Amino acid sequence: MKVLFAAALGSFCLSGCLGYHIGPAKPYYLRDVHTIAVPTFKNHTLIPRMEVLVTGTVIKQFQQDGTFQIASDGNADATLKGEIIHIDRSPARSLRGNVLATTEFNLAMHLKYSLLGRDGKRRWPRVKPSERPAFSSART
Repeated sequence: MKVLFAAALGSFCLSGCLGYHIGPAKPYYLRDVHTIAVPTFKNHTLIPRMEVLVTGTVIKQFQQDGTFQIASDGNADATLKGEIIHIDRSPARSLRGNVLATTEFNLAMHLKYSLLGRDGKRRWPRVKPSERPAFSSART
């Protein structure tokens, strides 16, 4: 009797996990995209080499997430294109005793991005400027 009760209790407790699976969580409209190409973003700012830094950061985030693999343009299911529109930098902290000397800055980056399929059609319908605040520390 105790064995039957334990087996019934164990199967009841585990039945809540039947629909759960471990793996990438992709939106439905990206269900057939497994690899993404990320060419270097276009830079419309006057800050040099910012496009390489942003593109490298995006690629590292995709690799860390693991949902999509990074591939070259010819081998990818989709291509993420991006443009750096504007970067705002504002002082966040100043030196003690000298309020004109800034030690840390707040950065806000304005981007335009789109995900294009292998056929060139837009796979990701949301193409709007986005703002993602970042924090940077710099000594003056």
